Amino acid sequence: MASNSENVRLTVLMKLEEELDEEAILEEQMLALMHRFADRFMD
Repeated sequence: MASNSENVRLTVLMKLEEELDEEAILEEQMLALMHRFADRFMD
């Protein structure tokens, strides 16, 4: 039983980590788009 709950915990942590990674990637993409948008009006 203990190993099963340990597996569940590891699975949840891995999923959380995946979500955070995806969020970080999206954040970088958004910032890049915002910079490109701003550059368009600064020139």
